[in-house]
Amino acid sequence: MGFLSAYLVVDFLALLIAIIFSTYFYMKYVVYNYWSSRNIDYVKPIFPLGNLGPVFAGRRSIGEVFHDAYSKFKGSPVVGLYMFHRPSLVINDPDLIRLVLTKAFGHFMIVVYTPMRRLTPCRCTCLLCLAKSGNT
Repeated sequence: MGFLSAYLVVDFLALLIAIIFSTYFYMKYVVYNYWSSRNIDYVKPIFPLGNLGPVFAGRRSIGEVFHDAYSKFKGSPVVGLYMFHRPSLVINDPDLIRLVLTKAFGHFMIVVYTPMRRLTPCRCTCLLCLAKSGNT
């Protein structure tokens, strides 16, 4: 009984607090450094929801979150986001979008979020959320 005290509840709470803090620091310094380690502009995430905090609060939709990232980093060819702990990529550059959709198609799982209800060829500002697929 070396590590257990007379108060099992205290031991349990200490273990729970240690797990919460270690998870927080792992997410903050390992998982949420994915885009900064690759020198890609990104929207700063908030633990544990990543960039989905406004979505869960009911203030914004997922399309608006992607549109805000697109608008904030309009000059950058790509922007990084986090969906909980998973990195997602918004591509702003039309040439890069064409490359991904034609040549690198098999390496990505593509989910298209469109903040506008109706897209025309002239107003094609669809946002791509690209996540590396586990199949490659």
